[in-house]
Amino acid sequence: MAEKGLPKALAAALQNLAKDGAALATLPAGILPMMAYVQATSAKKAERTLFIVPDDNTALDWLRAFTSLHLIEHSQLETAALVSWGVIPYSFTAPDQEKEYHRTRAELLIRSETPCLIVASAEGLTHPIATDINIAEVERTLTPGMHLKRTDFSEFLLSCGFAHANPVERPGEFCIKGGVVDIFP
Repeated sequence: MAEKGLPKALAAALQNLAKDGAALATLPAGILPMMAYVQATSAKKAERTLFIVPDDNTALDWLRAFTSLHLIEHSQLETAALVSWGVIPYSFTAPDQEKEYHRTRAELLIRSETPCLIVASAEGLTHPIATDINIAEVERTLTPGMHLKRTDFSEFLLSCGFAHANPVERPGEFCIKGGVVDIFP
């Protein structure tokens, strides 16, 4: 570990603490990301690692800690935070661009085969992840005045991975009421 930038004594202490579950409860919160990083990067071969934390703020704090450890180690391991989307439907608040960036990056890493370290919030895990569908196969252009059968359009959305919900509250949901279609991409 020392050759990567962390002192041998610190790396050994972190590994010993990680083995003792009772000791984890007494640690200051700031040490946990460092322990997770040491554990994830101590493997002989680069792997894909997922850590789950209670909330989005903790996930982003961990990502910042991982990033600072990257600078110390000059590591090439990709890191990302799988957090919840930064905006909900029908709200007038602007989307949280930092959350959207990290969420999109995490989804790309999850779908790839790249060795990576992802820290996910419990809420972030509840949001659907985009799939690798062929856009050309499911692309539809809708124009003003176009007539669609409600059942055909509903079946099309279901085939694209959307779920019917009333009301629409999360990404990947849709609802058709009369001539109104609510879709949360």
